Amino acid sequence: VAAAARAAGAEVPWLRPAALATDEATIDDVIIHALDVAGDGCDRFVLLQATSPLRTAADIDGAVGRMAQAGAPACVSVTATAKHPAWMYGVDGHGRLDPVLRQTDVPARRQLLPQVYALNGAVYVADVQWFRRERRFVTPETVAWVMPAERSVDVDTELDLLLCDLLLCRDLGASR
Repeated sequence: VAAAARAAGAEVPWLRPAALATDEATIDDVIIHALDVAGDGCDRFVLLQATSPLRTAADIDGAVGRMAQAGAPACVSVTATAKHPAWMYGVDGHGRLDPVLRQTDVPARRQLLPQVYALNGAVYVADVQWFRRERRFVTPETVAWVMPAERSVDVDTELDLLLCDLLLCRDLGASR
């Protein structure tokens, strides 16, 4: 990746150590390393994962602005879920459904369920000192930047990649 970036004219000021380039390395450790290498001088940072290619500059600006407006130490992007966790189940060792949430007071109609949101992986913004202390983005202090589903595809599977490609082709066709 570094060689391709240099070939395209980009600067590559540092590389991640081998210990932070494994399947076991956490993003939190990678961020702390990057903050250490970057040194003092920044109060906030933004994490943009490569697996969320449909986010826009407006989403990034919106998350940064939402964090500042709320006076919060962090903001993460989310999207409304299509399926409510009240209707989600595991399967126990006998093949029986095991509710993820307690089933008390679950409405019979989905329209009566409260809207819930899932992290979409597109934008994370945090105060540097707060992140160094917490080593995570989501705490009770974190605020949300809500994004529409069509910009919230997080490419983790081949199906996600196909959906992303479909959405990109649709958008490119509309802009011609």
